Amino acid sequence: MNKDEQDYKWILERTTEAVRNIDSKNGIVTAILAVIAAILFSNEAFIDCACSAFVDKKTVSIVAIGIAATSTVVVVFSLFASIFPRTKCEDESLIYAGGIAACKNIDKFKERLSDNHYSLEDDLVSQIYVNAKIYKTKAKWNRIATGALYVLITSIVVFSILATMGV
Repeated sequence: MNKDEQDYKWILERTTEAVRNIDSKNGIVTAILAVIAAILFSNEAFIDCACSAFVDKKTVSIVAIGIAATSTVVVVFSLFASIFPRTKCEDESLIYAGGIAACKNIDKFKERLSDNHYSLEDDLVSQIYVNAKIYKTKAKWNRIATGALYVLITSIVVFSILATMGV
């Protein structure tokens, strides 16, 4: 293995690790959202306050609830968008598991590896690029989900304060 291939493998490992880190952050956002949902929906007092805000036409409280609902939808949508980004990766890479699985059997895989047109270096560079694109997409959606989560938490706190004050 030449120095370039070693360097490319190191870069590929870094981009793969970056994707894993974003997935971990998505897990944290998902866990926080699940805790919020569990607390709110198991709390009859919160549900009663939310219902009475609509019945009593408390505009400020209704706005806070609307913002919370909208930000919840944004968090969920962004998490799904971040969890499932895909590139149109063709099954040509022998590093990508899908490319390996596209070979009908082990002999076909070995044949493709020994093909004169196959270049491990080119394959590594291609996978680095694909992983970087996946990371960029995941990171963008994770930032949106995290921002919407902050808005959700803030709107719940504001609603709770308003409900306590009777507004």
